[in-house]
Amino acid sequence: MIGELKKLMKNIDLEYGEIRIEIRNKEGCSFRNRTLENLTKGYELGGMVRVFNNSNWAYVSFNSFKDIKEAINKAKQITYLYDKTNRSMPSPVYNRYYEHKKFVDEISLKERKNLLSRQYEYILKHEFIEKCNMIYIKNKREKIFVTTEDTSIYQKFEEDIINVELSKKSTQNSTKEIIKTFNGFKGFENIKDVIDKGICEINEHINRNENINGKYPVILNGDSAGVFFHEAIGHLCEADNVTNSQFLQKYIYKGNKISDNNLTIVDDPSLKGHSGSYLYDDEGVKSKPTCIIKEGIVEQILHTRETAALMNEIPTGNGRVDKFFDLPIVRMSNFCIQPGKYSLNELIKSIEIGIYACGNQSGQTKLDQFVFIPKKCYLIKNGEIKCRIPNRYIKGNTFESINSMKLSKEMVWNDSGYCKKQNQDLLPISIYSPSVKLNNISIGG
Repeated sequence: MIGELKKLMKNIDLEYGEIRIEIRNKEGCSFRNRTLENLTKGYELGGMVRVFNNSNWAYVSFNSFKDIKEAINKAKQITYLYDKTNRSMPSPVYNRYYEHKKFVDEISLKERKNLLSRQYEYILKHEFIEKCNMIYIKNKREKIFVTTEDTSIYQKFEEDIINVELSKKSTQNSTKEIIKTFNGFKGFENIKDVIDKGICEINEHINRNENINGKYPVILNGDSAGVFFHEAIGHLCEADNVTNSQFLQKYIYKGNKISDNNLTIVDDPSLKGHSGSYLYDDEGVKSKPTCIIKEGIVEQILHTRETAALMNEIPTGNGRVDKFFDLPIVRMSNFCIQPGKYSLNELIKSIEIGIYACGNQSGQTKLDQFVFIPKKCYLIKNGEIKCRIPNRYIKGNTFESINSMKLSKEMVWNDSGYCKKQNQDLLPISIYSPSVKLNNISIGG
């Protein structure tokens, strides 16, 4: 197949052209209302032709191999519908890679269904649980990428997605617990541990007599801190966001100091065995570590080939898509925050009154402002964690917060993350983060 695609590319009379194809085999099952709801298998094929000509980009998607030639001709015609611009052609990329590994079905769908059924029954044996919904999806993806620059790449990706939602029976302390695990490289071996942790958390007592509102110090555990850095810092350092915001351009440029702390952040898709790992991005650029912030100073923002050409910089290998009909945009991968010098216990002891926030329920950022609702909150009094309290929101100014923060030595890998950006769907990412203490944060709820 790659040979045929390369022949098509050689015959294109354009400045640049590429064909990206994805073949996806999907299977899964779901349990709801104490019964097996469905058992599914599916197949999907599609692709995208992208060309650069007459200083313009054009894109045409297709759903069949026989439609590729027509898609190329349509894309070529589109480039002449626009006036010529001063847009630059991306710097050439030449890579060749063919992944020979085979998909290994160690467990059949029937066996996986039976395993999940046993876990489902185990969950419902707990009297305090009223409802359990469980969804399992397995994706096997093959990605083919060929360009007029003689790049040809064939990669395989495999992922297991398990979503478990638990609801506690109605009481004064009723809560809902959502467990999401992304085990694309680990399979099912830790599902029991994850479920047991969720069951313990949903049954944890919440002291509703304790309330805290106002401005106080907050400690975010590794999971919660990772989401904070990803949302509040990572997205600010994506080239497409920078080029579209005059506000960000005042802060996010090489050599600018944005934190008085020794904050260092690296995005590294070349790390093996994580949800955000890949050898080549969806533009054929080889993955590599990119130091975004080094000791508080902006070192490098993340790029696609297109944004790198616009800013006269080098692509960083962060051009990613979720679906075959998506266009590559700047996305994070394995987002790593370097540890600090304090123990978590030292950070807790330093607080007279505040909260310890764990996990992430929801949140959003707007330029330099952030608002997050953790998965659960604990009250800190006189340097000790006292009790779990009702969830609070936390909000503040990103640049003020990272100037006064303190980072822990203890680190946490979160391989269950997804990122949604613009109109593109959820893309798997990983975050490696310490806990962080933030000062003077608004708490309410």
